[in-house]
Amino acid sequence: MLLSTASAFADVSNQDVWGAWKGFMTGVGYSVSATERESGGVLSVDDLKISLDFPEDDGRALADLGRMTFTEAGDGTVRVGMPASFPVRIESSEHGDNTRATLTISMRDADLVASGVPENIKYDYRVAQMAWELTELVVNGTPETDATFNAIADTVTGAAEMSAGNTPRFAKSMKAERMTMTVKGDDPQEGMVDMQMTVAGLGFDISGAVPMAQDPEDPGAFFRAGFRIDGKVTQQGTELALMANDGSGPMNANMSTSGSSLAIKIAGGRFDYQGSVMDLGVNMAGAGIPLPIIMDMKELAYGIAMPLLQDNMAQDFSARFKLAGLTVSDMLWGVFDPGAMLPRDPATLAVAVNGTTTLFADLVASEGEDYPGELNSLTLSELLVDMVGARLSGSGAFTFDNTDMQTFDGMPRPEGSINLSLSGANRLIDTLVAMGLLPEEQAMGGRMMMAMFAVPGAGEDELTSVIEINADGHVLANGQRLQ
Repeated sequence: MLLSTASAFADVSNQDVWGAWKGFMTGVGYSVSATERESGGVLSVDDLKISLDFPEDDGRALADLGRMTFTEAGDGTVRVGMPASFPVRIESSEHGDNTRATLTISMRDADLVASGVPENIKYDYRVAQMAWELTELVVNGTPETDATFNAIADTVTGAAEMSAGNTPRFAKSMKAERMTMTVKGDDPQEGMVDMQMTVAGLGFDISGAVPMAQDPEDPGAFFRAGFRIDGKVTQQGTELALMANDGSGPMNANMSTSGSSLAIKIAGGRFDYQGSVMDLGVNMAGAGIPLPIIMDMKELAYGIAMPLLQDNMAQDFSARFKLAGLTVSDMLWGVFDPGAMLPRDPATLAVAVNGTTTLFADLVASEGEDYPGELNSLTLSELLVDMVGARLSGSGAFTFDNTDMQTFDGMPRPEGSINLSLSGANRLIDTLVAMGLLPEEQAMGGRMMMAMFAVPGAGEDELTSVIEINADGHVLANGQRLQ
């Protein structure tokens, strides 16, 4: 009896699936119109149109799906029939231009099955091939016939889940073995562009919650009501080829990566954005580039995390940037170092900071140029510059007194210290002088500055420095007062 009861409650009907799908779309701001007809366990939804009006009357998007079917399979699941292709028309009136574009979406051998319970429906799907193609572009009443856009994804699989309620929740995942994209355009004023891109192992995961019926004039309330999104896009390799001409001459570029990721999270009034690219290769040449730019990079990483909503308490923030294993071609080196006097080891640049801030107003509602808050503390957790034989590293931390805006001329008074270590600087200066890139008098001035701010370290050609700002606003270097 228990097993049969559980089975009964695990069923969904075609009306459940259609109702949940339509309810979610209308709940987040879309308009849905259609005619419904049911016969023999098959719900046909004909003349289905989905539209969305853009803010400030800047345009709208309309998808004309034609017919969808919802067929009860007899095992508690519903098979959803999608049209083989359908158009999405986007109308925009931004920047004084009236633009109409039609994107045709097509699917081959699509299989979509809905299961679960009416309050929480899950969709599993598999599509042999999905395609997106720009089939119409009209600007200010004139058709643009030289614009091309198409994208094709092969062997697409994934799942989606939606839960009903005042704050509907959703989760989606998708994988595509391969995706190709073509973008072409030729305009007498703007110039010509021809881009081909191939992405292997494309995937994304996204989940979140979207509160219903929120005031668009109060974006802070939207976040406080439970808006949440957590998504990540990854790929296992990209090849890109670009040809362009903006009127000044042709330009060609090729780029490749072995993988990348991009993650975004908005939850609890916070914003988190992180990304990375591995094994980036760039080869670029053009009329405005004196020599071909050929470079390789092992890793490029970046990220920022910050608060969005007002709070009387201090809130955390952080930012990071890393460029590791950068090398450039010998041809480029030869422009300023034909004798190969400088070390050509891979270069690295990394910086990471974190701290606390107090927001006096919601950042998402701020329209002024001034930051609506104050800085309370700042920590330099990583600093590394390693290139041409010299290496600079450091770390430190400061707090800020926002009641004292006089000591440092309009900025809150800092208090704290930073520790720096520099190696190979004198050897680099000697090499630059020998190459004729640095005059001897400037080299002498640089050495005098290093002697003022730094002391000898433990190793050869190594300097260290502790820069401190005390409670009285005095600036000290290695215990010696500078200000």
